[in-house]
Amino acid sequence: MKTAFVTGATGFLGINLIKELEKQNWNVIAMYLPGTDLKYLPNKNVLKIPGNILDYDILKNSVPEDIDVIFHLASNTSAWAKNDHIQYIDNVMGVSNIVKIAFEKNVKRLVYTSSISAYGYQTGKIINEKTTSNAMTCNINYCKTKYLAESIIKNAVKDGLNAIILNPCNIIGPYDTKNWTNQFIKPIYEDKLLVIPPGEAMWCNVKDIVLAHINAIYKGGSGENYLLGGVKAKFLDIVNEIETIMEKKKSFKTTNKYFLKLLLFLLFIKSKFDKKEPVLTKEKYYRAVGSILCDYSKAVNILDYTISPISEMINDAYKWLQKENLLESKINNNNYGYVNVIDEPKHIECFKNEYFRVYNAKLKPGESTLYHKHSKDTVYIVLNGGKIHTKPYIKNKKSSTNFPKSVKLYSKIYFLIQKLFTSYIKLPDDMIFILLNKRLNYIHKAITHTKNNFDMEMMGIEISKTFCKKIISNLDDALFKIEYRNKFFSIFNFELKYGESSGTYSFESPFIIVCIRGFGNIYYENQMYSLKKSDSFSSESISNFKVVNQGAGVLKLLIIKLGKQK
Repeated sequence: MKTAFVTGATGFLGINLIKELEKQNWNVIAMYLPGTDLKYLPNKNVLKIPGNILDYDILKNSVPEDIDVIFHLASNTSAWAKNDHIQYIDNVMGVSNIVKIAFEKNVKRLVYTSSISAYGYQTGKIINEKTTSNAMTCNINYCKTKYLAESIIKNAVKDGLNAIILNPCNIIGPYDTKNWTNQFIKPIYEDKLLVIPPGEAMWCNVKDIVLAHINAIYKGGSGENYLLGGVKAKFLDIVNEIETIMEKKKSFKTTNKYFLKLLLFLLFIKSKFDKKEPVLTKEKYYRAVGSILCDYSKAVNILDYTISPISEMINDAYKWLQKENLLESKINNNNYGYVNVIDEPKHIECFKNEYFRVYNAKLKPGESTLYHKHSKDTVYIVLNGGKIHTKPYIKNKKSSTNFPKSVKLYSKIYFLIQKLFTSYIKLPDDMIFILLNKRLNYIHKAITHTKNNFDMEMMGIEISKTFCKKIISNLDDALFKIEYRNKFFSIFNFELKYGESSGTYSFESPFIIVCIRGFGNIYYENQMYSLKKSDSFSSESISNFKVVNQGAGVLKLLIIKLGKQK
C-alpha cells in the first residue's frame, strides 16, 4: 500500500482528497490542527495526528521515511489586512518547513496546493502558467504569500526536490461548511443574500480537483505549475443556479460596484472602532468586482483534468448539506422563543378584513417586544418616532426592507451609518417603510433606545391578499404622490391643508386609507366617515369618493391599493 501525508486534513479539500485516497486503498497520515472537528474524516487506513506545520519537531516525528507523497493543502486564506503577519508565517514559513521535511525524509513527490491568486490580481486577463505574476505589487497579502511559497518550492526543485504546484480556482462541492456554503448557499436558502457581486470567475467541482491532485503524483513535471480552472461564470450565474436547485425565484440584478465601494469604506471605519473583521474587506472587494479567468488546457493535457457542469457541483454540495441537516435551523422547528405577530402582546390589532390587517405597536423607552414572526408583506408607518433596534431571531437573517420615494438617498446612507455604528436607527415621525417577506417568514424583536424622550409608536399594515387580477390606473392628481409600487400593490401619500377638499375619485380595486396626521372626513355615496390619527378605512371598491380636511393643521393620509398596475 502507498502512503500519503496530508496537511490541512480537516479542510474542505482535505476531507474530499482523503476519502478518495481511502477508496484507492492508500494509507493516509492526516495532520490537523488540535481541537478541529474530525467527524468527516474516514477511519479506514487513516492515522490522525494533531499538529501544526509551523512545529518542525512534530513534522519530523510524523512524516515517515521514503513516503510516496506529501499533499500540502494547509493554508491561511484570510482576506483581512490585520491578519497579514500570521498569514505570512502560515503560508510561507509553513511551506519552508514542509520543503525541509521533504528533503530530510526523502519524500518521493510533494504536491503543493497553491491558488490562482499566486499570479496576483489580473482582472480581465486570461492567465496561463507562463503569465508573469504581479502578486508582489497587487496589494493583496494572500496573493503575495502564495507566490512566495511557490518561489521556495521552485528553488528547492533546483536542489533536487520532486514537487509539483497546482493552482485551483473557486472550488464547490460536499464537505464545504464555510466557503461558498456561507457566502451563497446558506444565505440563499434562508433568503438573506443581500449582495450579488458583479464580477466573474471560474468554478471547479471538488471531485475534479481531487483527481487532479492524485494524478499529479504520477504525472507532470517537477517544478511545474498547473492551473485548475473551471466553468467561466458570473457570480449572478452561480446565484441563479443555486436558486434553480432550491426552486426559488431567480435574482436578476447584481449589486452596483460603487455601492460596494461605499459599503467597503463604512465597514472599514466601523472595524476601526469595534476591532472586528468587516464583512467586506478590500481583498474581498477586488474579488467581487473582478474577472479572474485562466487557461487550464495544460492541466487537461498533462493531468487528465476534467471539468464538471456548475449544476452538478452545486447540486452535490446542496444535497450533502441537506443530508447533514446543516441547512436546517431552529426557525423550522417551532418549539421555542417566539410568537406569531398576531399574538405579540404589544402589537394591538385595530382593524382586519380579507385584504388588510392593521395593528399598533407602542414601546416605552428601553422596552422590547417578544420575538415575533411576520409572514405577510407589511407597510409600517412611524406615528411617534425615536431610536429603535431590530434584532433578528437568527443571526444575519433578514427580509427585504424597502423605503418609499420620499426617503432620499442621503437618508438611507445615514440610516446605514447609524446601523453600522450604533445598531439603532432614528426614525422620524410619519416615515414609511415596507417589509417584504418573499419566501421565508421573518422573526425578530424590536427594542427602543433608553434615551428616547417619548413612547415610540408604529402602525403596521399587513397585506393579506397580495394578488388582485383587477387592473388599476395610476392616480394622476397632484395630491396623490406615489411612494412605492410593485406588481401587487401601490402606496400613495395624500395631503390636504386646513379647509381643503379633494376631487372626486373612484377606486376599482381593494384599498385601505390610513390617517397619519390630522383630522378629516371621507364622503362617498351620500355617507360620511370621520378619520383621526391612526384610524383606517377599507373597501373592496368605491365610487364618488372625496376627502375633506376638518382639522386645524395638515391632513395626511396613506392609501394602499391592491392590483396589477397598467
